[in-house]
Amino acid sequence: MLREVVFGVGFAILLPIFWGLDGVLYSMPVSDILTFIAAVIFIIRTYEELNPKEVQVMPVCKSC
Repeated sequence: MLREVVFGVGFAILLPIFWGLDGVLYSMPVSDILTFIAAVIFIIRTYEELNPKEVQVMPVCKSC
């Protein structure tokens, strides 16, 4: 949804102002690149949230 609605439509309206008809053609590759960057950021944040930085190891026996 982010790619099609926000980036796709936004750049399809914005880029033709600067590059004319070529801006419409460039809008989808630009939206794909920005969607990839957003996805990488979300994946890194989720990965860091789900994986603790320090793992505590519990001893197997009490005499160890």
